[in-house]
Amino acid sequence: MATGPRRDILLDSDGERVLVNGDYGFAEDQQAVKQGIECNVRLMQGEVWYDEDLGVPYLTRILVKGAQPIVVKAEIGRAIARTPDVSSVVAVSFERDPTTRAASVGYTARSTLGTVTGSITTP
Repeated sequence: MATGPRRDILLDSDGERVLVNGDYGFAEDQQAVKQGIECNVRLMQGEVWYDEDLGVPYLTRILVKGAQPIVVKAEIGRAIARTPDVSSVVAVSFERDPTTRAASVGYTARSTLGTVTGSITTP
């Protein structure tokens, strides 16, 4: 598969489009890969009408009582690996605060454009 420069519409931390000089901003190269990873991890399974298998099974396998950490990391890692230009997933961490119900995902992945590291926190 031939890959060229990666480019996507730039999103802010809330997933809203960012305007630059009155026009859409663009995430390019490694920033676009990171944004793609974060969009895939935030996508809940069943949200996409044309392919309900896409997304992370948060309601059935992750945010359930007694969820196994190895299963949680594997499901999130699978979403990261589906991101265009990601060649491998190096590490995934997941923590959930039962009091606030906030969750935090950390990740490191290798892409065709280098190593991408980041974290995603839900409110």
